[in-house]
Amino acid sequence: MPLPDRFTPKFYKMGVRALEVGAVFYKHGFFWVAEALELTRYFPKNLKEKIVSADDYKLPVAVRIRRVIEELGPTYIKGGQIISSRPDLIPQDILKELSKLQDEVPPFPYDQVQELIELELNMPMDKVFRSFARRPIASASIGQVHEAVLHDGREVVVKVQRPNIEQMIQLDTELMRLLAVHAEKRFTWAKLYNFVERVEEFTKTIRQELDYTIEAQNADRFKINFEDDETIYIPGIHWEYTTKRVLTMEYIHGIKIKDKDKLVAKGYDLTYLTEVIGNAFIKMVLIDGFFHGDPHFGNIFVMENQIVALIDFGMVGVVDPIMKKNMAKYFIA
Repeated sequence: MPLPDRFTPKFYKMGVRALEVGAVFYKHGFFWVAEALELTRYFPKNLKEKIVSADDYKLPVAVRIRRVIEELGPTYIKGGQIISSRPDLIPQDILKELSKLQDEVPPFPYDQVQELIELELNMPMDKVFRSFARRPIASASIGQVHEAVLHDGREVVVKVQRPNIEQMIQLDTELMRLLAVHAEKRFTWAKLYNFVERVEEFTKTIRQELDYTIEAQNADRFKINFEDDETIYIPGIHWEYTTKRVLTMEYIHGIKIKDKDKLVAKGYDLTYLTEVIGNAFIKMVLIDGFFHGDPHFGNIFVMENQIVALIDFGMVGVVDPIMKKNMAKYFIA
């Protein structure tokens, strides 16, 4: 009988994960990763020649990068999603591929969802929800989202954290940093982009996202900041059903901002919506000094009367007064 996970030594887990990571990179032709992790001795001697001669090796680098990220799972997918919002740093062909990572993470089983909710809320699910959709409406890197209805009839969405995601992220971010160190030593472009510093920033951000109460507090702060703005809507948090690993939030009826055809069919003015979103982010950065840090297409909805709703507040940024003043001067100039 295998030992429970909590009894497995960390060095063993790290070794197994390093082998998995190295094998996936190697499989898609990024041989330097396995070499940096000193894993090539575990692979068959003729494996590299087989990979180079295979049709998949002839695919564009951008496609192979996206496939690596998908195979490596939640931590890498989250990193890929963040990178996909940086056209100032990443070539367009890679950005195009990484944008496919959004909202396309395989879900985990419903029985694990129920087990975690009941453990976190310390009560049976039927005591909390009148109904609860077994199939998630979205499945992201850290958790997945289900529709539900409370006993008083209010519609909500419930974000549930993936099982064992905290341990996985800890292992993966430690390996990412190791790879970043090797990359900076080997490639000039990696040092130019400060890979190690980027990984450290990413590690800090993603570990904060593991605590859903922080996201709920962020949502409350945004709601206060926009309470006098009729063009922006922030969903409310149901704190009585929110914990570190379960977040219950008001359901938003709307169309994702990326669904252009649906927006046009509803008669919405795309130019107006662009102005609303632009003004909202200028307000967040230059006035509030507190901004949404993950504004990808999946996190912006358009409700009735062209009201723009923002969701997913796990990643935020803060701008201090001096920086706000300097940025305002920059925009004016």
